[in-house]
Amino acid sequence: IRNKIAILVAGGIFITLLPLAFLAVQWLEHQALEDLKREALITADFLSDAVSASVDLEDGDSVNRALESATRRKNIVFIQVYNVNEELLTSYQTERAGILHFPKQTDHPQSLNPKNGIVVALHPIPSPINNEVSIGTFVLGISTELLEERTHQFRIAGLGISIILFVVG
Repeated sequence: IRNKIAILVAGGIFITLLPLAFLAVQWLEHQALEDLKREALITADFLSDAVSASVDLEDGDSVNRALESATRRKNIVFIQVYNVNEELLTSYQTERAGILHFPKQTDHPQSLNPKNGIVVALHPIPSPINNEVSIGTFVLGISTELLEERTHQFRIAGLGISIILFVVG
């Protein structure tokens, strides 16, 4: 009888805590996605300011030089810079961007939900003379590969904790 009660208690603990562990993993996954979207917006904000004067002059070579250090980051999948007429001034690895559909013009910073493993951030490029005026759009694509790795680790950790609790129970 004692063994049967112990198995029932352990099973009850396992059945109760397993969904809680997976809810915790989902919450952590959501937080990680929000952090990635925030990172994309912050990076796009910084880089849109960096290319502002070059976009104002519509000098694609200067825009490329301004973006050179950003293109070394491994998680940046693509960058596109559009002028106010939605003409592409410069781009970096646009073949990955071709599979996505996003607006070429925006009035406010926005981060789109991931599609095809990429989070896209859109940011208006401010005029170097008046920050209130937009002279183009900066589009940044960041890979969700690291996020997916962390989510996989969270799921394994949740399952491991559940198994440990079952054994302890």
